[in-house]
Amino acid sequence: CDAATIDASQKMNLVGVFDRIFAESFPTALARLDVAFEVINVTSPELDIALKIVQKSTAESIAELTTKQTVDLTRGDRLRVVASITGMPFPAVGEYSLELAINGEQFASPSSLRVEQGVVNR
Repeated sequence: CDAATIDASQKMNLVGVFDRIFAESFPTALARLDVAFEVINVTSPELDIALKIVQKSTAESIAELTTKQTVDLTRGDRLRVVASITGMPFPAVGEYSLELAINGEQFASPSSLRVEQGVVNR
């Protein structure tokens, strides 16, 4: 999405949710890409989180973020996370997968992001 925040009461706010990006030429880059997700049924207070964005046609990772998060299990078993990438590159038209791993294990089915050539609305 274009922007995501988590407020003091742990509500997640998403602005500009999309699954397609249009660019006039390649390579291209988004000024900012926010990826928001919620981890549920957390059983460990310590989480190693890795988010990779992979170009499906080449299986190449074009961006990777890692973080360690501590969950206060006395407040529940959920963790909400926003990952921001500035200058997110997209080398070519195609499908890109967003892959999330928690403590070394794939957390969910990869989400897809389609990048297409076309006129960008200004």
